[in-house]
Amino acid sequence: MRRLLAASRRRDPRLMQLYGQSETGPVAFGWYTRRGADRVEARRVGTGIPGFTRIRVVDERGRTCPPGATGTIEARTRGRILTYLGAPESYARQVDRGWWRMGDMGYRDRWGALYLLDREVDQISTVDSTLEVEDELLSRFADLREVIIVHGPGREPVPVVCTRGNQPLDPDSWRRATEDLPALAEPVQCRFEDLPRTATWKIKRLEIARRLAAGELPTLSALSTAPVGG
Repeated sequence: MRRLLAASRRRDPRLMQLYGQSETGPVAFGWYTRRGADRVEARRVGTGIPGFTRIRVVDERGRTCPPGATGTIEARTRGRILTYLGAPESYARQVDRGWWRMGDMGYRDRWGALYLLDREVDQISTVDSTLEVEDELLSRFADLREVIIVHGPGREPVPVVCTRGNQPLDPDSWRRATEDLPALAEPVQCRFEDLPRTATWKIKRLEIARRLAAGELPTLSALSTAPVGG
């Protein structure tokens, strides 16, 4: 977000961030300026759309979580799909008295803003938010093109990284940059084009973890170019 705003040639650019999914459309939004983006937490995805959507965070028993407490994100929106074609049972499992289960974990602050932490299926017990760690790594390494933290074969958090020009990471720079972050396994470097994606260009995290465990993820050996971060 900060890079996008900084890259604009406009004197006072504005960026709108939307949070949602195909089944619901946007359910939360936020406006940001260059100055505002420097103060906002990266995991903040905004507030519900007035007159159109409502958002709540619930615990495992369906009770609304207090501000700051992590739970499952649910949304009530007029833009929700009517059903899954040919799969009404799957649709019914996603709806609780009009509230749609987004499949994400997060929390709300005392002003009602929503913070996205992880997909439920992507959670790692030793990392509060893989998305937050990924954001931090991308901000510390300008030459990182992509970073995804997935479960390793032993359930450890493994950073899968892609660099611009496929330059190798400098091990010492990586250790210094990650020493204040949750413990991570050694990074695995691969080409950006080798990352499995959906038709809408989303990273298939579970598929990356599966390929990593099976030894099927193409990885890069050390290159002769100067190391990134060195």
